[in-house]
Amino acid sequence: MLVSLVVGTTAFTSVASALAGGPSIQRSTRLHSSAIDGSLSNFDYTTETKLPWVPTGYKSWSFRGHKVNYLEVGGEVDKKKPPLLLIHGFGASVYHWRYNVPELAKDYHVYAIDQLGFGLSEKPIIDYTAELWRDQT
Repeated sequence: MLVSLVVGTTAFTSVASALAGGPSIQRSTRLHSSAIDGSLSNFDYTTETKLPWVPTGYKSWSFRGHKVNYLEVGGEVDKKKPPLLLIHGFGASVYHWRYNVPELAKDYHVYAIDQLGFGLSEKPIIDYTAELWRDQT
């Protein structure tokens, strides 16, 4: 299975547009339905342009005994979409992809992870190294 990988920071907010070959992403300030109930359970990437900041509704897995947060969008209906993994830059989180995820999910089965020690993933007292994050990925 071929998996596309995008690694970046908030400075690269037009990654969806670059991959899709389209215009830059329009930012919306309207209140999202998922923000109302405090979870991602009602997030609809086909109608919403920004991933809301909410504390619940994410998925997680265990890496070396620690909870790692991730988001999965775009594969619910169309299982044939190619997978795309988004990895935030140093000091960031899944939320840094808030404008990219809805747009990318139209054409990809998007996964975005919070590296161990960042975002909503656990922050254990361990040595954080490039090798740790490489192995996590």
